[in-house]
Amino acid sequence: MKLGDGVRLVMINDNGNGRSHCGLFEEGVKWLTGQIKEAKQSGDFILLAVHHPVIPPWGVYAHMVEYEMYGGYKDLWKLMCDEGVRVVFTGHVHEQNIRKYTDEQGRYFYNVATVSAVNAAGKMRKVTVDPDEGVCDVTSVGIESIKGFDPGDESAYEYLYHLNLPGRAEVLLPLAVKDFDEFLIQSEGSLPVDKLKAHPHLIRFAIKKLCSMKLKTAAKLGKAWRTLSKDEKEYAKGTLLIDVVYELLRHIYPGNAPYTPDTVEFKALMGVVRRADKLVRRFRIKKVSDMLPPGSTLAEAAEDFLYNNRTGDDDAIKINLK
Repeated sequence: MKLGDGVRLVMINDNGNGRSHCGLFEEGVKWLTGQIKEAKQSGDFILLAVHHPVIPPWGVYAHMVEYEMYGGYKDLWKLMCDEGVRVVFTGHVHEQNIRKYTDEQGRYFYNVATVSAVNAAGKMRKVTVDPDEGVCDVTSVGIESIKGFDPGDESAYEYLYHLNLPGRAEVLLPLAVKDFDEFLIQSEGSLPVDKLKAHPHLIRFAIKKLCSMKLKTAAKLGKAWRTLSKDEKEYAKGTLLIDVVYELLRHIYPGNAPYTPDTVEFKALMGVVRRADKLVRRFRIKKVSDMLPPGSTLAEAAEDFLYNNRTGDDDAIKINLK
């Protein structure tokens, strides 16, 4: 599809049945290669768009649910790098996420995924291409309202947030402490209610402890406490760990999680995760190690959710198409 002078868009319908191949077969790959070569011969830059992620949004994603990736994604990596295609726009994960792939020769491209309204904080990508400069400028526009949808006194984000899994946690965890029976009723469809019913006192006790625990406890468990400054220790004493958890949950889909390596939250939580890594290795806890890509660690997986360790901003990027 010709978008304008010097720019073409190739869109691939790669939907499958959830567990089978959802990319292009041999004839489709030949077609795509031909489209790219034709664009290059005409002096056009080319943008790709597919449904499933081409680069996993999180390190553990492709390892745990590879069938949710674009079928043949590694072959597409090579094709994009060989042909100098710099960007592919993807969906499926419903997450605001920009990832860069670089091969051994230093060739690269970007996977730009966009959060949906279903996960709250819905956004649209605004893409502007300057063919003379060879620059693709990607920004984001928030969806503030939805036609025909009435959230009452709440914003569209506030209303939708408490309907999705991260938002449900903020509702359900405090409820488990106040009214366990109502907690079970509202957990239907979100949590394994039958298992929760089997251990009501234990579950209620564990959630109560979690909701009252301070960040200081995590800092001490992870042996980060002694490395904190006086002000950081005071902050950790006055901050509820559950509020940190909620903040992380709020950013799973909208991206740009806030806990960079200089924050108390990062130091405390990463200390705990690194200790957990040691326990997994020492006691060879297979159920945990099997969740991670070969050679990876819990600490590497955790960083994906604590801050944007990818490109600096999941909302915007300027991409050199040359």
